[in-house]
Formats: sequence, structure tokens, C-alpha cells
Amino acid sequence: MEPSINSLTADQFVNSELADTKFLIFRNHAVARLKHVDLENKNLFIYRYVCWLKDGAWAIHLDSPDGPVLKTISPDTTNELEDRGD
Repeated sequence: MEPSINSLTADQFVNSELADTKFLIFRNHAVARLKHVDLENKNLFIYRYVCWLKDGAWAIHLDSPDGPVLKTISPDTTNELEDRGD
């Protein structure tokens, strides 16, 4: 799964945080920016997640929280860490 982007590159947290200094945690209407992510000529985004609540949505924006929406994902609830390719 290389190259990979670590959650430690996140900044501009709104209703989100780095938990245990390594896991990016989102709450309702949360925002976190991952710095220096090059999406040029990319058609696959793989992410690992844990989700305990139903009916959530994750919107991926280009460049800023107000930037164009690249993808909206409705993650399934999980019991443990999963890998997804969207």
C-alpha cells in the first residue's frame, strides 16, 4: 500500500483530532486536512477506518474544506479495522 499518507500529516482540525498521537478521529461535521497529497493522475484511494455509527458520510474535498467535492463515501459500520478502495 505504498505510497501512503499518514494521519500525522493532518492539520486544520475542526471537531476532529489525532487520538493517541496517530489515529485521525472525526465527530459530527468534522474537518481535517491532509497536507501535501498529490492526486494528479490517481484513480484509486485506499483508506483504513473504523466506524461504529450508522448513516455517516465522508466528503473528500480538493485543496480545502470549501473546495470541490471529489468523492462522498458512506462507510459501513465495522467491528474492526477494514481496508476499502474507492
